Amino acid sequence: MEDKLMNQTFTIQSNRTQFLPGQSVIFLVTMEIRSRFNTSLKVQFYKDHYHFATLEDSNTTALSINCKQGEMSIVSTYGRGCILAIQFEHDFVEEGSFVPEVFISNEEITLQQKLESAIMIVNRLEGARLQLDKIITVNHTTKVTLNLTVPSISMTVSWLVVNGEGAFVTNKSSSHPYLIYNFPEPGFYHIFCNASNIINTLHTRKSIHVLEPVLDLNISCGEKHVLQTDEVLNCLSDISQGTDVQFKWRVLRDSNYIPTAVSNSNVTSLASIVLTEPGIYNISVSASNDVSTMLVYLDNLIKVEVPLTYVIIQQRKPNILGEKTDLKIIISENKKSDVELEFDFGQGRVQYNYTYELSNGAYYLDYIFDKAGIHNVTVFAFNGVSEVASYVEVIVERMIENLEITMDRAPAIGVPAIFVVKTEDQILSREDLIFTWDFSDGTHIVSSSPVVSKNFSAPGNHNINFTAKNLGNYSKLDTVDIDYGDQNQEVIEKKDPFEWEHVYKKADLYHILVSVTGEEEESIDSLIVVEEEVSGLCLIGPTVVEMRGLGRHHIWDASAEFGTNMIYMWDFGGQDVKYTTHNKFSRGFDIPGTHLLKVTALNDISQQSSNLTVVVQYPIVQVKLAASPVILGEPTVINVKVNGGRSFLIHINFGDGQSETLSSENETLKITTEHPPERGLPRYLVSIHHIYKSIGDYEITANISNLVSFKEQTTLCTIHEPIIITSVTTDSPTVFPVPGQVNVTAMIASGKDLTFKWEFMDQDYSIVSKVSTSNTITHYFEYSGDYEVTVKVINHLYKEPVVAKLPDKFKAVDEISGLKIIEAHSWKKTLLKGRKPDWSTEKIVFKALCEEGSHVTFIIHFGDGQSKTVEGKMNYLLFLVTGEAYHQYTKEGVYPVYVTAINPLGNTTSYLKEPFHVQRPPATPKLRENYYIQYGQNFTFKVEQIDDENITFDWKFGDQTDIVNSNSSEISHLYQNAGMYNLAVIANDRGIKNTASAKVYVQQKIQGVTLNITSSLKDGSEGVTLSAHAFPKYNGLVKYYKWRFNGWQHGSLKSSKVTTDPIIQHTDFTERYTVTVSAFNNVSDATSSAIILPIQIKKLKILMEGDPLINRTLKFKITTYGGSDISLRWNFGDGSPVIRVNDSSLFVEHIFVKEGVYNVTVLASNSISHASESKQLFVLDRKCFPPEISVHGQNITLTTINKSQHLRFEVEMAIPVCENTTIHAEYSWRLYNSSDNQLIQLTHVASSTFHQKILMIPPCTLEDGKYQLEVKVQIKDTIVYRKKAIPVEVLPSPLSAVIKGGMVREITCHDTVLLDGSLSGDVVDCTNNGQLRYKWTCSRNFDYASSESCFQDNITDLVTFNQSVVVFPAEYFISTLTEVVINLTVWRDDKNAASSIQVIKINDKPRSMMLSIYCPQCEKHRINVNERLLLQAVCQGCPENNTQYKWSTYFVYQRYYPRQDPVVCLIKRVDGSSFNLLVLENETVSENNTYKDMYIPETRALDTQTSGNDSVINKSLFDVKNPVRRKRRSPFDLPSTPMYPTIRESPSFGIPFGIPRSRSSYSRRSRNKGLGTHYSANTPNAPYNAFHLLGTGIVELEEGTPTNTRHKDRPSYVEPGVDHGNIDKVYNQESQKPTRKVHILEKPSRRAYLFDEQTTTGTHKQSLVIKPDFFRQGLEYIIKVQAKTKDGSILGTAMTTFSINSGPSKGECEIYPDTGTEIITEFKLYCKAWQDQDKPIQYEVSYSFDEDGIKYIIYRGLRHDVNFTLPAGDVSQNHKVTVYISVLDDLLARTSVCTYLLEVQPISLGSGQNLEDFVLSHTDSTNPIGRLALARRRGDEHQMKSCILSLGRCLQRLITSVKYNDNKVTESIQRMLELLQQLALRDELEVLQTVQALESLVSLSQKCNSTGEAVIDSD
Repeated sequence: MEDKLMNQTFTIQSNRTQFLPGQSVIFLVTMEIRSRFNTSLKVQFYKDHYHFATLEDSNTTALSINCKQGEMSIVSTYGRGCILAIQFEHDFVEEGSFVPEVFISNEEITLQQKLESAIMIVNRLEGARLQLDKIITVNHTTKVTLNLTVPSISMTVSWLVVNGEGAFVTNKSSSHPYLIYNFPEPGFYHIFCNASNIINTLHTRKSIHVLEPVLDLNISCGEKHVLQTDEVLNCLSDISQGTDVQFKWRVLRDSNYIPTAVSNSNVTSLASIVLTEPGIYNISVSASNDVSTMLVYLDNLIKVEVPLTYVIIQQRKPNILGEKTDLKIIISENKKSDVELEFDFGQGRVQYNYTYELSNGAYYLDYIFDKAGIHNVTVFAFNGVSEVASYVEVIVERMIENLEITMDRAPAIGVPAIFVVKTEDQILSREDLIFTWDFSDGTHIVSSSPVVSKNFSAPGNHNINFTAKNLGNYSKLDTVDIDYGDQNQEVIEKKDPFEWEHVYKKADLYHILVSVTGEEEESIDSLIVVEEEVSGLCLIGPTVVEMRGLGRHHIWDASAEFGTNMIYMWDFGGQDVKYTTHNKFSRGFDIPGTHLLKVTALNDISQQSSNLTVVVQYPIVQVKLAASPVILGEPTVINVKVNGGRSFLIHINFGDGQSETLSSENETLKITTEHPPERGLPRYLVSIHHIYKSIGDYEITANISNLVSFKEQTTLCTIHEPIIITSVTTDSPTVFPVPGQVNVTAMIASGKDLTFKWEFMDQDYSIVSKVSTSNTITHYFEYSGDYEVTVKVINHLYKEPVVAKLPDKFKAVDEISGLKIIEAHSWKKTLLKGRKPDWSTEKIVFKALCEEGSHVTFIIHFGDGQSKTVEGKMNYLLFLVTGEAYHQYTKEGVYPVYVTAINPLGNTTSYLKEPFHVQRPPATPKLRENYYIQYGQNFTFKVEQIDDENITFDWKFGDQTDIVNSNSSEISHLYQNAGMYNLAVIANDRGIKNTASAKVYVQQKIQGVTLNITSSLKDGSEGVTLSAHAFPKYNGLVKYYKWRFNGWQHGSLKSSKVTTDPIIQHTDFTERYTVTVSAFNNVSDATSSAIILPIQIKKLKILMEGDPLINRTLKFKITTYGGSDISLRWNFGDGSPVIRVNDSSLFVEHIFVKEGVYNVTVLASNSISHASESKQLFVLDRKCFPPEISVHGQNITLTTINKSQHLRFEVEMAIPVCENTTIHAEYSWRLYNSSDNQLIQLTHVASSTFHQKILMIPPCTLEDGKYQLEVKVQIKDTIVYRKKAIPVEVLPSPLSAVIKGGMVREITCHDTVLLDGSLSGDVVDCTNNGQLRYKWTCSRNFDYASSESCFQDNITDLVTFNQSVVVFPAEYFISTLTEVVINLTVWRDDKNAASSIQVIKINDKPRSMMLSIYCPQCEKHRINVNERLLLQAVCQGCPENNTQYKWSTYFVYQRYYPRQDPVVCLIKRVDGSSFNLLVLENETVSENNTYKDMYIPETRALDTQTSGNDSVINKSLFDVKNPVRRKRRSPFDLPSTPMYPTIRESPSFGIPFGIPRSRSSYSRRSRNKGLGTHYSANTPNAPYNAFHLLGTGIVELEEGTPTNTRHKDRPSYVEPGVDHGNIDKVYNQESQKPTRKVHILEKPSRRAYLFDEQTTTGTHKQSLVIKPDFFRQGLEYIIKVQAKTKDGSILGTAMTTFSINSGPSKGECEIYPDTGTEIITEFKLYCKAWQDQDKPIQYEVSYSFDEDGIKYIIYRGLRHDVNFTLPAGDVSQNHKVTVYISVLDDLLARTSVCTYLLEVQPISLGSGQNLEDFVLSHTDSTNPIGRLALARRRGDEHQMKSCILSLGRCLQRLITSVKYNDNKVTESIQRMLELLQQLALRDELEVLQTVQALESLVSLSQKCNSTGEAVIDSD
């Protein structure tokens, strides 16, 4: 029969040809077709858009065909040749005219048909909005654009422009959505726009403001360009044109803006600028409105200087004629002003260029006077606003000549000796010198005469000290010795001496000559000084002194009527006594006060005194008077600034007829000191209050005076009228459509120079502000809303404005347009639910939409007589006003639904597009789930549970047969082929369709099945594969298989299995089985023949009887874990024939005839499996067995390291049996590439590295990849060895991202940001970082995925963010941000990326310190608690001596803290008993006084053994003398003081101070009674919760009882108060949340107190060094540094973070025995169960002879079981040796585990034995039992060095006690030294061990050398 295809039609369902985009168009295609196989339908809707379908059945329950693009339904009955009708829909999404076409084709023919008429797709216009510049310039062409959320290609646009008064301006129409127009006049305009097409019309409007631009901006500030401080500068600015202009003044000095008082009008602005600080000012003004801006600067800079108040001259040193006279000049306000100097040296005012400015702002002057005397020097200091002068008297003196002392005669007792001062052999004649004579008998003479006399009362040698000085210099003669000899007083005849008198008329120096006539004529030559007595002394000078600062001197004259050779002694209150020859005295004063000046004039014969009282006071040098204008009735504050000295009087005339006199010492006067008188003049501020009674201008005069000066100042004060607002009114309607304008007026009763600030605030608190000088404002509203109008009136007198409001709000309303109503889910109908009569629908949601409108209220009518009113809300995403309401219908029907929208401008109504249909529940058909039919049978299908009438059924049988609109619920059908079919029935109940479906299985009958074994077992495999094959071969023939396994011996069923897979794996091989399989389907079954399964061969092992010796018969057999029916093949590896054996229980024999290494191999097999095994034999002529070895490393199964890590393994060998051979191990390591098994040659690693017991390969040696490491341990001089292989994988070294400066730093918005990531790269620099790539990003918080940028727009064109260093101004950040998070990501093509962040805090201070932290250790992010931490504060531009630092530490608060499990240390005694030591994990074992009084609760010993009545643990752990000690762990464990009580701890758990233990219960014990009371978290009156005391510094906690059960997914301890029953649920829920990782800076933190004694630097220096053991393991820390200048004006902050690496935990250690003998006893340490994330774990053993002694390292390595010997303990310590055990992770984080006191006795030697022989024997390399030799043969270098230490200690004990054989001692030492030279030094530990051993030997040799009994060469 031929396929038939003809008579096709193509139509649309409705008569419409116009549709909206997205609206469904229903098409119908009919054709006459006989077979649907290999037939297709293609629909071309428009060019290049096709839908393609096959007409075969679709694999769905719907009546449809297979179309990927959309559903195509069959709408008529089809089966075995008839008309096929296909209906489908299509939604056209674009506008246009379309003519769809269909193509129907099979293998023979193609039919083609077009739609008769075109379809028009047109958009409904929606969302009209006008886009325009709201403010433009007059005469500027602007473009107004109409934007539509849904536009249309066929649209007409009409435009209408109206001005603010409503007058018509222009109208236009076009098809373009824009208007171009030029506005010739300023003002407000309204633009109306209508857009329409064949579907609908939209309306919209906008307003535009047209402004005049600013033109001709001018500025003027007068002609004065230099001003003094506090002077007012008035500046005026004006423009020639501009609308709504705002003026803005800028007064700039050193980048700082100065506040300015401004008064503005529309075209002018007056600025009053008070310049209070000296400097250069740049003044500018800008005038701007919304369309233009102009800026103009003042032509000249304004210079402001401080008036100078004084100048001081200081003499720096005495002045000598011919030398430079040094003068220091100090000028007030010098640093704040540009000062010029001129001088008068007595010859008129001149400029003098030899002045030098000093660093402190003073000046230095050097001048050379040409003659001696008193010179007046005047200095003039002046600047642009002032001039001051001062003078000083400079005394210039001649240099003192070379002087000598002579005597007129030889001195004699009783006769005055006359001393004469001479120069160049002439008596000195100078009036400016004072002579001082000091004699050795205590006589002190001060005189201005060059001649003095002195009576000596005793013979002998006398010393004289002589000084001649003036003000400038002095001359001192050396001591003169006068030798009187043995001369005596002459005896003359006449007893009375010769005496005579003479009166001198004039004071002078006279020579006298006396001649004596006798037997011999003699003459006497002498000198006589004649002086006048002093009388008539008078002191003349100032009694009131004006003090102008340091260095200003005042002069007093001493005048005497009579007197010669006078010296003046000046006494100034006993504080300053001076001697001068001048009658003038000069002195300066540094503080004011009252002083007594006394002068004494004296000569050699008389003296007289006079005194004078002097009052010193600062002058009144400057007075500033200021009175700010005030409002009438308010007190006027008159500020008087006085620059001068107290006490002073203030006489003030207020100008209103009142005056007042006030004293500065009056306690009621308000006076403050602005500038204390430390240098220069003090400054005072006096505030005087006065109330004026009427408005007006008042002249205020103030006269300020003291004893030395006065000043008067006048100022003007204005009293103004107050601002009074009576009301705020409007003549505009309060409700109006937008856009619209209103007029508002503020009624002012009083007030002048007013500024009005109008605020129009809507309901969202958005404020539009306008500033005006008019009390009337016109405002245009462009947006709808309720607006509150507020006016704020202010003038320059008011700090806060006077505020008034318009009583009523303006309501600006948008007209309603574009109203429609929809059902929210696009439902057109729904069903009633429930049972009749209580039917109701689901909640039907109707949504009202309004394209435009405001203040909208929707009334939604549901059509059943009910309605609901809802307020409209603006949807800002869609720009629509929306409102929705839900409704439930209770009756069947068709309901017209409509909405009415109401606002103050009117209302409008819109209906739902189609009435809403509500129907009763439709019929629901039901079928069986599956139907099973034997092939060839006709079957009847029936729909169940259908009781309703008028229901039609559509049937789809799945075999291309469809029945449409059948009235019967039963139908018969015959399937033509076997297989599975999808049956579907669709019940159509009044247009609502429900579907039921089922599977129909048409099955063939099973005729048979076979069973096969398809694979056999291999070594290590777990099962054998069985397969079933059913026939006939037909897909889907078998539904399932049933497998039966029967026992071999009894035939009983052992097991069975049902599968759908014909293949299974059998894994039970405990006995033989017979197996059958049966195949089943729903209509038949069949069973296979049985097969036999033997037992699988497993775990094959070779057994051997006999020793592997040459020509010795050896017997071999095998053992297996399982197997039956086994056959064997033996291969002995020596070339002999293979031996086959079928009985596995039999021995086979073999003889090896020559020495060698042989691999004996056996292959065992049966019908289902096979296995092989090898055994390596070393055949020798003597017994020698291979050693047993174990390898210690990170993970022996698979060691994985980074390229940047060390590769370390340690092999341990058990001593084997080897006859006639000294066991000496040789080690060999080889490394192979796992991919090709090639040997790796590491040429840059020393070859000796691969022949050590410990293999250490440095970082960066191995490339990335997988390796096989092989170690071979061979007995020296034999062929016997043992090998072991370890897989190793080397991963790329990780990258590290580092941002210099720490985790947090602070900048100002004026700084330059430097981001430096140049330290990023490999953790260990294994490779070149040249290919490193960088990416910098910035976010506003720690959510890096946030799309919000923290930069301003378009900065990516200015800054490159893919470099290692990025620099840009901080101004690029968004100005409102106060902090940003910088993220650096670095990566390479061959490595994963790494990231780091830095928080930058931004402040708006004018200046801030660029502070950062340099901490290389912190960049590793993890630090060990036993490390010293070094940090450096880096501060750019900070003054070195003017910066203060403060460091503080914080730890991150956690809800759960790392569990501190107890560390168990077990000590076994010699007798086999043992006891436990409990030590807290991670605690360092050391004595600390902090814990002397620590409370330890009672605890049961873990071991049940006791000694006496007490448990061993109580004696060993809690005794005061217990060797297990605790050390203060961290800064949290503060000393036990009243402020910080002792922390109570249990030995099983420890936490940092201030951190609560999160436990389910707390227990508290009484110290006194020892009773325990337990509380739950919810117990009333329970102890306080520690969480409440965080940060208080007072926490007293005690550990509670831990829970007995633990959950692997939750913490061991929970917070008190949590419901423990739900803890798993709560915890698991939280753990499942895919939350972002919380950064450390986001976590809560607590202060960790850092004290100076815990540092080496203190906490207030630029560097901080924190000692070890401050931090707590497992916690995260934040370090913060703060810096500031000493005056606090500039601040800076920076932070860095890191975590503390936790040491290994959860393990225990065991050591035994507890007593022994030196060198002989082998102590054994065994540790287990230690865990840490940083592997491998290392174990360290050390010892010392006393608590504080040196620790000697025995071992540090990977072995967890260590055997070691110890030297004897000291007798003073009862032979106790302290042994320390520590466990370290790969990062060297240390857990100090246990401390043991072991008793080690000295060696006890028998008779005839001596110690030197004992030591010598153990150093002998040939001694098989010598400790040193044994360690050497094992290759154990750790034990060799330790043994050398022990043997050296024996020798030290020997040479200090008895005589000894020096040759033996020397030989022992020499052997040990030679051995040390051969040992490797590969790391710090090996160096330390070698140094300790070498030190003991060197010390030993020195002792031998000192006794002379033994000398060695230690080289």
